[in-house]
Amino acid sequence: RQMAENYRKDKEFEKAAFIYIKLLKNRFKAAEVLEEGMLYEKAAAIFLHPEVNAKERAAKCYEKGNMYNEAIQLFIELDKHEHAGDLYMKIGERKKAIERYEVVAERYIKSNHYIKASAIYQDKILSFEAAQKTLLRGWNNKHDAVNCLKTYFKNIDETDTLRHEIHRIYQGDLDAQQQLYFLDVIKAQYTQQPELATELREIAYEIVSENVHTTPSVINELKLFNSNNSGFL
Repeated sequence: RQMAENYRKDKEFEKAAFIYIKLLKNRFKAAEVLEEGMLYEKAAAIFLHPEVNAKERAAKCYEKGNMYNEAIQLFIELDKHEHAGDLYMKIGERKKAIERYEVVAERYIKSNHYIKASAIYQDKILSFEAAQKTLLRGWNNKHDAVNCLKTYFKNIDETDTLRHEIHRIYQGDLDAQQQLYFLDVIKAQYTQQPELATELREIAYEIVSENVHTTPSVINELKLFNSNNSGFL
């Protein structure tokens, strides 16, 4: 062990690895030494040895050594599709990268993590349309509905488009629960979009008037829309 350590300090990494494998019967340590010496392909081969079975360490070695295709295959086997997609993008294989990203997005959707799925579509696949559709799915399916719709509106830069979408969704067939969710969403818009304040206040009054008999506490939500009215408060 001391001999191996001396070789490592002298940067004779292959000699150190040989001792760890042949004399100390420690393949994992041998692979670590080779990785330290930037002998990534040899390190990866040992990490993949059945006695070691450290596939993720092998994948990272391949990545460090710019052996991206080998790394990608291992990351796919490890179910790390987003990272595999990132590596495909790095080598200019956009189509294959999107395939990996879509696997991730679909899994998020199946587990009702719509915001995470929309982030994959927007930031990785670069599809704004798919990202927005995914957020609306979360809203319509009532899975983290408020945050899905808040994010949906936040992604819209143009005021006229935002106004149209607010009215379009509000005028949809919203049940009582969705109306209260919608009220929660437009509270954020009210403070962020002063040019839409009047319209949003009118919507808030409509929602409160329709729900006050079944949910009396909803009247308190109007305080935000009348912050300048001390008599109301």
